[in-house]
Amino acid sequence: MQRVTTLSRIAFLFGITSMLLLGGCGGNGSTSRSSVGLQTPVPATMTPDMSLTPTGTTLATVVPTTTASPSTPVPPTAGTTNAVALIRGNTLYVMDAGTGVVRGTQVLSSNVNYGVRPVIANKLVYVPADPNYLEAFNAKTGARVWKSTVVEEGTPLVAGSLVYAETFAGVTGNYMVSAVNALTGAVVWQHSASAWSNTALFVSDGILYVQGSLTSSGPVLTTFNAITGTPGPIYHLPSMSSVISGIDNGVVYYACEYTKACAVKIATGTVLWRSAAGGGEGCDTAFANGIVYFGSPNSNGLYAVSAATGQLLFHVGLTAGIVQAKPLLYNGNVYVATASSNHPYYAVNATTGATVWSYQSLGVGSTGKVYQGLIYLNGGTGTVTVNPATGGIHVISSLFSPYMDVGAW
Repeated sequence: MQRVTTLSRIAFLFGITSMLLLGGCGGNGSTSRSSVGLQTPVPATMTPDMSLTPTGTTLATVVPTTTASPSTPVPPTAGTTNAVALIRGNTLYVMDAGTGVVRGTQVLSSNVNYGVRPVIANKLVYVPADPNYLEAFNAKTGARVWKSTVVEEGTPLVAGSLVYAETFAGVTGNYMVSAVNALTGAVVWQHSASAWSNTALFVSDGILYVQGSLTSSGPVLTTFNAITGTPGPIYHLPSMSSVISGIDNGVVYYACEYTKACAVKIATGTVLWRSAAGGGEGCDTAFANGIVYFGSPNSNGLYAVSAATGQLLFHVGLTAGIVQAKPLLYNGNVYVATASSNHPYYAVNATTGATVWSYQSLGVGSTGKVYQGLIYLNGGTGTVTVNPATGGIHVISSLFSPYMDVGAW
């Protein structure tokens, strides 16, 4: 949902990050640049609403457990070469993922934009700072490695040897997309984008997709060759209200019309189906193995629908608040954070919806990130890992920030 070049490993740039990382719902260059005109938008061909009457299974409402921990936790291995990077205010912290020992800090020149998180890749921590210029820091020590001349106002996207950034150039009024060398920060290419984006960037099958919005004609996908930056078509998509969850065989999946999940043929804008399962305002969907998953703030539950038809496969009722964060998929389970005061956390079977475990007071508003077999989360209890199979909790550090990532140093 971080961003790389195949469907199963799509990762997102969160301009409206609260709907993904923080559990919210809804929906960047300063160098000399060579702007290239984009192709004429492809008009959308709308078809009648193909909503299907949900006929799947509604499971018993899940009540979260009240025990201190569902089972024995599995802590990360001490002495590993892995780091957790997090941002609190205007300070970047880099700590050992096994012990929680802070190995380095970096005071940024100004507070990073709300919702922006660091990204660890290539043994570096990428973050927009000073103010909002894309920078890279050593993931082990926190020392600054390079500072790019590219302005980045959201969470950067790292895919292979390139880092992608997007910017609204206030002086010129242009929206820019840039690619910089991941190891040096040198600008590789930079082009004008077709629309206000600041919503999502992702790479799939060698294509960089920039999800954005045109005030006159609604949501669009602007495309570029991910390596060369050569502009591709602009696709108009109907009724988008969330970050895209996946693309498969030219079909894109996302939350639409604020209450549904949708499948749309990218090339034509044709709506293949709109799920009648419920949905919620801008809640982000997750896609895997032919199933689209999404939570609903309107009906307090998790939905799973067929990616081929939109038919409801199961609905899990959750008593402990609104499901707003993007579901996390791992090893046959779906992990869901909720938005009540204690932020209960749930694991359900991805095929049947049966409850695997639940935890009453985890205190997080995000679904976290899976890394080396553990779920890393940051919430009221600090930085923790969760055993995906059993729900066992291990506290790494008391440092708290929802703006975090984990990776190798």
